Amino acid sequence: MKIAVIGNSAAAISGVEAFRKYDQKSAITVISHEKYPSYSRVLLPYLLLKRTDLNQIPYRSARFYDQLNIKTFLGRSVVAMDIPKKCLCLDSGQEIPFDKLLISSGSSPVKPPVPGLDDEDIGHLWTIEDMVRIDRLFREKKHLLLVGGGVISLMLAWVALQRDIRVTIIELLPHIMPQILDRKAARLLEAEIRRTGTRVLTGTVIERIEKTPKGHYLVCPANQSSFHVDMVIVAAGVQPNVRFVDTNLIDTDRGILVNDKMETCIPDIYAAGDVAQGPSAFGDPHTTGALWTTAVEHGKIAGANMAGTEAHYQGSLRDQVSEFFHVTVASIGILRESAHVVAKVYFDSRRKLYMKLLWDGDVPVGGIMLGHPEDVSCFGVLRSHILRKKALPNVEILLTSPMRPPTPSIYTESHENLTKKRIKGKTDENHFN
Repeated sequence: MKIAVIGNSAAAISGVEAFRKYDQKSAITVISHEKYPSYSRVLLPYLLLKRTDLNQIPYRSARFYDQLNIKTFLGRSVVAMDIPKKCLCLDSGQEIPFDKLLISSGSSPVKPPVPGLDDEDIGHLWTIEDMVRIDRLFREKKHLLLVGGGVISLMLAWVALQRDIRVTIIELLPHIMPQILDRKAARLLEAEIRRTGTRVLTGTVIERIEKTPKGHYLVCPANQSSFHVDMVIVAAGVQPNVRFVDTNLIDTDRGILVNDKMETCIPDIYAAGDVAQGPSAFGDPHTTGALWTTAVEHGKIAGANMAGTEAHYQGSLRDQVSEFFHVTVASIGILRESAHVVAKVYFDSRRKLYMKLLWDGDVPVGGIMLGHPEDVSCFGVLRSHILRKKALPNVEILLTSPMRPPTPSIYTESHENLTKKRIKGKTDENHFN
């Protein structure tokens, strides 16, 4: 049997590993448009921080492909798929036949339709090449504009500040991290960010960006004064990589629609990771989520089923944890109230802890947290109750202070130093203190 895998990141790797548990003989071919062996994309900001190097970010060892008897086509892209012939067409002109196919092609960052934002020198942080380019800019430039107020943008802002770069963040929606945080939590986080001298403009439309003869950028927000920066990075969302997919035969929405076995509507073709729309833990048949943990879960289910072992996905919880500006931000499950879901907020200014739990009756279904690294440990308990749909009568289990004193993270000292030397100006009064 011939197995073809499009992609080489979390979903692809967990997919071939799961497949090899049950089938050690079938031929596996992995195709990736990136020329590098699989690596952890989430570590790219740490490279910019000089906390790690390229030798430490591989997702698997250099011998991984040989050990699992995998043939690779790295630096090659799939440009078309012939489903009746069960064949993939590469940009090199080669054809890769398959009996079963896993589409784990991931996602790519997008640029909002702002005049001037399509300049070739305005990019993203998504690949190793992006990281190398940004590292060079950080050595040469002094003022960064980040378009978007999500996780990647805030991580980049944090890194840039530690490399003595001024930062302005512009978010179109009313507050930062709009897909995760509520307004109260976002305002608390924004206050911590502004303490470092970072400029945060929320609810702001960029009318246009103009490149000057000297290579700087004039940023023109609506109803606000224009200002200059000397570099721009966009972190305003991603879209699934489905350009090569025959949408006349494979059902798609935003991504590729799959069932709880990661099967598409075509027999022997599976999809996993950012490119797939699969079940959620709350009964939604098709949801997307560009999360590493979800991609790994998808891949395991797809690989097992491709090998002939029946496995079913419980559904994504969309849980994630991030840390920047000396604040740990965590979310899990349902994050919005509805007819059946109500929210309760727990706030301790002394501990700098904000927690919003969402409930369906006495069963937790989601949560948001801002606090210290130790505080997020309670989400293990919360996750268990959400998955088992089990009542949580004693909320104090989640709110109890950690038994040990807070341990400074790798960011803590840098944050305090930045706060002390922050750019002069007013700070937001709506903060933890």
